[in-house]
Amino acid sequence: MRRVSPLLFLFLLLWTLPTWAGSLDLGLGHAGLSIGNSPRWTGLRLNFRDRDVREINGVNFSLWKAKDMEGSTLRGLMLGVVGPEGGKLSGVALGLVGAGGDEVNGIAVGGLGAGAGDNLNGIAIGGFGAGAGDNLNGIAIGGLGAGAGDNLSGIAVAGLSAGAGDNLSGIAVAGLAAGAGNDLTGLGVAGIAAGAGNDFHGLGLGGLAVGAGNEFRGVAIGGLVVGAPDFKGLALAFAHTKTEIFSGLSLSAYNRNTETGTGLFIGIFNYSTELHGVEIGLLNYAGNNSGWKKLLPLINLHFD
Repeated sequence: MRRVSPLLFLFLLLWTLPTWAGSLDLGLGHAGLSIGNSPRWTGLRLNFRDRDVREINGVNFSLWKAKDMEGSTLRGLMLGVVGPEGGKLSGVALGLVGAGGDEVNGIAVGGLGAGAGDNLNGIAIGGFGAGAGDNLNGIAIGGLGAGAGDNLSGIAVAGLSAGAGDNLSGIAVAGLAAGAGNDLTGLGVAGIAAGAGNDFHGLGLGGLAVGAGNEFRGVAIGGLVVGAPDFKGLALAFAHTKTEIFSGLSLSAYNRNTETGTGLFIGIFNYSTELHGVEIGLLNYAGNNSGWKKLLPLINLHFD
């Protein structure tokens, strides 16, 4: 007679149990070993698919994607082919496909994606994407994308894009683009572009461009372009630095300040509507100099 392996027997039990009973509980006071969809359990729980779960404490293993988990509380180690994807998770969630919850305090690791629908405090690692729909305090690492829909305090690393929809305080590193929709304070590194929609305070490194929608404070190194309306610090770009108000050191083929340039500018062509400092290049324009002194070769300067 052919024997049935214990793993096959367990799989068949998990598959069929929900069709004829809620769960098979071996223990007292909702604690011990539970096989099936027990709504509350402490200890070891094995289930095919979690649904309408209220509270789990301990180790939970489920085979399929959870459903209707709003308001559930999960504490401990959550394992599954598709990890938990709803409720409040405090602990560790591991899923071959995905892992996470509405609120995550701990670690979520998924083969495809991992994170929180709302807030995540901890670590999220996903083969494709990792992060939080609202706020993330911690670390997000994704093969394609990583970050937070609103605010991120910590580190986001991704193969394509990393950052935050609103504010980012920390580090964003990505193969293509890294930054924040509003303010970025810290380090932004990207193969193509790094920047912030509003203010960028820190260090920006971009294979093509680095910039900010409003002000930049710190060091910006762009393969081609560096730009911000209000820039204070060090700007390095192969082709072009473009600002309205600049204060610091700028090195580029074309340094352009449409309002005020304060500091040292080194390039092929340097342009400042109002210069307070020194321009060194083939041609140098200082709009606040008089007559022939406005446009000079090699060097131009103006000090009040």
